[in-house]
Parts: sequence; C-alpha cells; structure tokens
Amino acid sequence: MKALKSSTDAILDESDNNRHTNMQIFLYVLIAASASIFFSLMFLIPVINKVKKNKQEVLELFTHRNIEKHIDDQLKMCRNFISMRL
Repeated sequence: MKALKSSTDAILDESDNNRHTNMQIFLYVLIAASASIFFSLMFLIPVINKVKKNKQEVLELFTHRNIEKHIDDQLKMCRNFISMRL
C-alpha cells in the first residue's frame, strides 16, 4: 500500500512540476507577444502619421487654384497643337 501511495505522490508531484513549467512557458510567450506588439506599434504609429501627412499634402496639391489653372492652360495648348496638326 505504501508503494501505491508513493507512486501516486510521485505522479502528482511530476504533474504539478509539468503544470508549473507549462505556466512559465505560457507566461514567457505571452510577454514576448505583448512586447512584439508594443514595439510594432512604436514603429507603425510614426509611419501612419507620416502617411496621413503625405496624403494631406498630395490632396492640397490638387486643390490649389494655380495648379488647376496651369492644367487648364496646358490642356488648351495641347488642343491647339492637335487642331493645328489636323
């Protein structure tokens, strides 16, 4: 009977050790994943802000009246050139 109790205790101790080891591994993986997400955000936030700024600059370029006037002038010149060649 003592042998059965000691083997059961050994199995329980090994099970507890395995559970503790698995919990430590899980926590390490969880911390590593959280840190990688944090560092990714540290990299992505400035990139996203720069993209927004560049997008706004491009939109501003197309809303300027001078550019529209220049495009209209160039279009007139092209039409005049084509009509002269025909």
